[in-house]
Amino acid sequence: MKKVFFIIRLVIAAALVAALYFMCDPKAVMANLKNTDLRLIAAALAVFLLSYVITAWRWQVVLQGAEKHIPFVKLLRYSFTASFCNNFLPTGFGGDITRVINMLPHGISAAEGTGLLFLERLIGFLVIGSLIILSLPFVSNDVFRAWSEGDKTARGALLLIAAALFALLIAMLFIFVLIASKKAVLKFSALFSKIPYKAVSQFLVEFLEKLNQNIRGAKTIAKLILVSTLLQFSFALAFYLCFWAVLDQKFSFTLVFALVQTTSLLGVIPISIETIGTREFVFCLFLPIEVSTLLACLIIARAASVVMTLPGALFFITDGLFRKCTPKD
Repeated sequence: MKKVFFIIRLVIAAALVAALYFMCDPKAVMANLKNTDLRLIAAALAVFLLSYVITAWRWQVVLQGAEKHIPFVKLLRYSFTASFCNNFLPTGFGGDITRVINMLPHGISAAEGTGLLFLERLIGFLVIGSLIILSLPFVSNDVFRAWSEGDKTARGALLLIAAALFALLIAMLFIFVLIASKKAVLKFSALFSKIPYKAVSQFLVEFLEKLNQNIRGAKTIAKLILVSTLLQFSFALAFYLCFWAVLDQKFSFTLVFALVQTTSLLGVIPISIETIGTREFVFCLFLPIEVSTLLACLIIARAASVVMTLPGALFFITDGLFRKCTPKD
């Protein structure tokens, strides 16, 4: 079943890429790629590198809230490994699995590691959703002009994104409140304890209890919100620099920022592999840039982000990720 699901996502990604190819002029795309400003691309790579430092910092904040410790250098290595796995393994959550596995040698169980990761993800998604809402009043007038003039494509896309965003935020807030409630945790723990499969039952009970303990720390939550916001700004800035390298002129940062957040949130929905095709289509719908030029910008941005994950391949091998983990690394 998993293989079938992966093949479907792969076919969708291929179909979206093929459609984009026929929408543009390949020669114009290549011409734009050849005329890029290498200095701005280097700056974008540096910002992508900074995003890994911030990711490791966010992970450290989560661990400190749970009174756990993993050296920052190792957290940075694990962040590269997780990003590499997300890009090159045939699954959308390969990086999350590697992060849980990497926590095992440091005395953090699979259930507790999963709970910590869930907390980090939940706060991250809430921050992204909030940033989208906050950035909407500042986005380019072209988007709202297309809406007001009755552009069916823009209107349909905006409605779809708004509906998905609203549903996802409501779901995340519900889960957040549910798990933050001690009574709800006790109720669900009692329910999970009745599961006949003991290993599954123990995992779910420990997961809820550990998550409840960690999520109730207001100081940790506040730090997570701050660091997650910095992380999203770094992603948007890297994309902006890639666009600037191709366009050779300053462009609306607020619009790029809003679209990066939107496509990151839509990436939660497993439509294609690593948002391949979906991100490009959303940008094509809303950015007032000729398709061939826009695709050149997006190719550079995606290539830069993938290149920065390559150190993760080395760490993946040298850390012996799938070795038999012992209590002490």
